Amino acid sequence: QVSSQMDGFKLSGLPDSIQLSILSMLDQSTQSQVFKDTKHERLPAVEFQIDPSLEIPVNHTLSVAHLQQLNTTGYVVIDNFLGKEKLCKFRATAEDLYASGKLRLAKMGDDKWVDKNIRSDRLMWLNSIFSPENNDLPGVETIREMVTDINRVRLELNEDVAFGSHETQVQLTCYPGDSSRYIRHLDSYVGSGGNRRLTALYYMNPDWKEGDGGELRIFIEDPKQEGETFVDIAPIGDRLLLFQSRKLEHEVLAAHTERYACTVWFY
Repeated sequence: QVSSQMDGFKLSGLPDSIQLSILSMLDQSTQSQVFKDTKHERLPAVEFQIDPSLEIPVNHTLSVAHLQQLNTTGYVVIDNFLGKEKLCKFRATAEDLYASGKLRLAKMGDDKWVDKNIRSDRLMWLNSIFSPENNDLPGVETIREMVTDINRVRLELNEDVAFGSHETQVQLTCYPGDSSRYIRHLDSYVGSGGNRRLTALYYMNPDWKEGDGGELRIFIEDPKQEGETFVDIAPIGDRLLLFQSRKLEHEVLAAHTERYACTVWFY
């Protein structure tokens, strides 16, 4: 009923909390149309300047082909990023933090409102994880190791293509199953998301299998079809996903088992 009455409706000017609440009630096709008609004012996406003579060290995470893919499709997937040993260690620590109540129901916006119909993950901000005040946090050295490993990609980009990133934002999340999800959204636009430029997602789900859900659905504009397509990225353990924070709208599909990830935004 709601979907059939949305023709010509625009969300511009409404508070983010109301916009997202309305979108959470729509089916996917109607949601897509409303997004198309109600565009947030976009910030410029990253455009890597790739010199033909560019040579990237072989031990760096991203190749020239990866950078070109970030320029075109806007995302790249790196499997077997850190190895099984680290994956299992990071997952165990994340589970311990969740079990001890350190991960809380996600709050959104400046007024920190909650709506499980919009997003129903549990999260812990790790922006100050290297501060001495967190030295007594259970598993802190493991968490610091994980964040350092992901952050290495940012430092490599600074070195290889003068990315010029000097700030990050870090979040540990768990989608606890029970069809927990996060509806379609954009990580950074004028008025929200600060200066996020790239989103790096490290998945910690070693036993993930088809049917477990929790895929990240990325929406891609398709000029040939005068519309959009989407791609679903499975949250497979030890997978690193990087995508353009200002360009790609995305959603987390319903998770039917616990789904852990660490997100680092490169500013």
